[in-house]
Amino acid sequence: MFENYKKLGLIIQTNPDSLKVLNEQNNFETVKIQDVRRKIEYKPRQTVATDSENNVITRGTMVKIRDRSSPLRGQLGEIRAMFKDVLYLWIKNTMLQNSNGFYCVTSKQVISAGAQHLKEVNESLGLAADDIQANLDRQRKDTLLRNALVQLTRGPLKGYKGSVVFANEEKVEVHIHSKNMKITVPR
Repeated sequence: MFENYKKLGLIIQTNPDSLKVLNEQNNFETVKIQDVRRKIEYKPRQTVATDSENNVITRGTMVKIRDRSSPLRGQLGEIRAMFKDVLYLWIKNTMLQNSNGFYCVTSKQVISAGAQHLKEVNESLGLAADDIQANLDRQRKDTLLRNALVQLTRGPLKGYKGSVVFANEEKVEVHIHSKNMKITVPR
């Protein structure tokens, strides 16, 4: 991606003296290399946007185009590049052969494919939009405790040290170093 004062674009092809760029209006421009002001670097913490339903989307998220005026409405695509609220999606479609499958939309013209799927499932179950019916019984993994060095305080292996392999809300799986074995203990 590049920025040229008030223009933004995704570089599709490079030539010795110019670049073929897909701009924000999904048109191709030929830009001289000297006219490019700066390259936009990918910074994971800064490249976050919200879709039309205020779901957080980042690079790599699968989204569905919702814009009524778009010829690709309903198509699924992966966010390959983004800058503020401008997204460049990669869509496998024969209409986009000239742009190598890239299409430009704003973040408010799409919805996260995962959120769209949950919304459709909730509607089929007859639930309101406010009732969240994701899997409420799902146990969350405790990633902060993973690979932590712990010492057992109870049981037949009291005093042994080991590393946490897996942890959730109820149990912890510990690899005991001196015995070279894994045990599951209640949290």
